[in-house]
Amino acid sequence: MSIITDLIAPGGGVADLISTVIKRVWPDKEAQQQAQQQFELQLLQMQQRGELDQFDGQIKLALAQVQTNNTEAANSNFFVSGARPAVMWVCTVGLAYQILARPMLMWASIGWWHVPIPPAIDNNTLMTLLIGLLGLGTMHVTENVMQGRQGAGNG
Repeated sequence: MSIITDLIAPGGGVADLISTVIKRVWPDKEAQQQAQQQFELQLLQMQQRGELDQFDGQIKLALAQVQTNNTEAANSNFFVSGARPAVMWVCTVGLAYQILARPMLMWASIGWWHVPIPPAIDNNTLMTLLIGLLGLGTMHVTENVMQGRQGAGNG
């Protein structure tokens, strides 16, 4: 059985939710029964057209990607689990160079060493990377807070 079929089957999560909504929206028993029949008819039509199989495939793909991400993150090998931290370190090093080291090197190269000024890094690229990282971090913390986890910053 597919995941979608399990969810919408009687006693499944979505079917129970829809039944509850139908009971609250239509207080009349006859209207409830008619709405339930319409819902079941639409599900059967979707199943006949093959849409449920397509949704099931998408859900299985998403679950497989989540499992892959968890496996990679738990790996002790830096080259497997280090992609995300590497992006953060590249951003950190780039910003440290651009904001702290380059001004000092410019001052020293002009005043003492009499060598060419060190090159600048494209700030637009660094800011795009930084905003993306901060946005993902914010989404992670928000998800933890919404789920009521303690120590939301710890992962």
